[in-house]
Amino acid sequence: MNSAPCFGGANLRDDRGSDAAFITYLKNEGFLLNEVEGDGNCIFRTIAHQMVGDKDKHERYLRLACQYIRINHRKFKDFLLTTYEGCIEQYLAKMEKNGTWEVIWS
Repeated sequence: MNSAPCFGGANLRDDRGSDAAFITYLKNEGFLLNEVEGDGNCIFRTIAHQMVGDKDKHERYLRLACQYIRINHRKFKDFLLTTYEGCIEQYLAKMEKNGTWEVIWS
């Protein structure tokens, strides 16, 4: 039997195959949905919005993420794309540029 995806008992599949049922469910549960600009900073804008209520404060969270990776580089080096050949500093040099989202893992 092929069942529809379910979240908290709500059927999330609708006839249009869109996210409309999921969005309706979230709104009914009291969640607020906010649009975030897809400019390469979107993950950090989302974090800033959740942490301090201001998407424009995203640069702080970008710096914190890069600082964490730099300090804990041994945890990340085995996951770098082959483009970086295990070089965290090369990855971070690109990642630290505003508007750059760079996937770390291969």
